[in-house]
Amino acid sequence: MAANPEMREIERRKLNITEGLILAALVGLATLIFRLNDAVTRLQVAAETTNRQLIALQTQLADVPALSQRVSRNEVKIEALEESQRELRGMRGLK
Repeated sequence: MAANPEMREIERRKLNITEGLILAALVGLATLIFRLNDAVTRLQVAAETTNRQLIALQTQLADVPALSQRVSRNEVKIEALEESQRELRGMRGLK
């Protein structure tokens, strides 16, 4: 009979150790899940920022053809003004 209570004590201690290991594993898993969730959240924020930047770039690039047309028109105007200026200088020389 003396061995029976000792065996129960040993079994109880084994169960306590097993429970402790299971709890430690659960805490480890919870920590891992928390860190993974944090990493996913940071990734989502970075993706949203990148998407906003891409949208801004697309908007800017959409204006490039219009800017090219304006530059071409301004170049034509400058050439015409320079020609007018040359004509005026020539007329002054005739007086």
